[in-house]
Amino acid sequence: MGMLLLPLLLFWLGAAGYSLFAGYSLLASDYSLGLVLLLAGVALLLALVYAWLGLSSFKGQDEIWAFAPTFYFLANKWAFLFFILATLVRVWPPTFLQFAPLSALCFVIALAVSAGTLAGFFSADAYLKKHEIRLTY
Repeated sequence: MGMLLLPLLLFWLGAAGYSLFAGYSLLASDYSLGLVLLLAGVALLLALVYAWLGLSSFKGQDEIWAFAPTFYFLANKWAFLFFILATLVRVWPPTFLQFAPLSALCFVIALAVSAGTLAGFFSADAYLKKHEIRLTY
């Protein structure tokens, strides 16, 4: 199982690093520090909401497959889609979408998805123990 999980985890760690780089590039451009910190705060709030909603989907169950929360976050097709689209639009913006707030929106989406995925992945065990959900193998 580690041969599947490790590349996914490395992808999301790299995605979080790229998101931080995107925030730094906003700071290096015309955006002020306060605005970049506000955008990062909004993205982190959205990340916590994403992780909380993902983990709360397991709340009513007595037992689940051991890798269900891990795969829910690391292999979420919608998270992949949003991150890849935000990255592609930021790197190669279409000619009809070239305006300044688009890079800020792409930063928020990329950071929210990557940080939310990592937060959900790393907090899944504590959530399952708190709600007394047994794991089956």
